[in-house]
Order: sequence, then C-alpha cells, then structure tokens
Amino acid sequence: MIGLNLEPVEESAASENEGTLWEMSDGRNATAANALRAAGDAKYTMWTSIGSMVLIRVGLSYLFILGPMDMGIYGVWNAMYVDWIVRIAFFLPRYLKGKWKTMSAV
Repeated sequence: MIGLNLEPVEESAASENEGTLWEMSDGRNATAANALRAAGDAKYTMWTSIGSMVLIRVGLSYLFILGPMDMGIYGVWNAMYVDWIVRIAFFLPRYLKGKWKTMSAV
C-alpha cells in the first residue's frame, strides 16, 4: 500500500503567481480555441496545437532540461507556459478577425 503525506505544504508568493499565470494563459487559450472549433475552424486549431506542442513544448522542454539552462522539471512547466502563450498569439487574432464566422460546423 502506498502512503500519502497529508501534511500541509507552505505556499510561497512565487507559487501563487505561477497559478495566476496558468489560469490566465490556459483560460484564454481554451476559450479562443474551443470557440474556433465549435464554429467549424477545427483544422486551424488542430494544426496550430500540434505544431505548438511539438515545436514549442517539446523543443523548449528539451532545451530547458538538457540544454544550458539545466532547469530540471521546472523547465517542462516553463515550456508549457510558453506553449500556451504562443497558442494564444495564434488563436486570439484569428478569433478577433472573425474569419470563423463564415465557416460551417456541419
């Protein structure tokens, strides 16, 4: 049987800021991407997500963990944040331009 350590963990201001960053970036990313998908712009969101995942998240994770930065597991988290920000940079302008309004979902 695996035991669980249920003692409270002290949180620092840095961990609170990381949570805020995650909520802001993930929320905007999910909202814009899901709105585009629901409107029938699924190919754009799919290819953008795949490209961002492979190039940004995996590539930066590799550099942050094994490269000169030597960040360990925190490198994966930082790469994930950068990935979400890059996705927002692609999804939000597409959403705001309104091209998805002319597409059909069916």
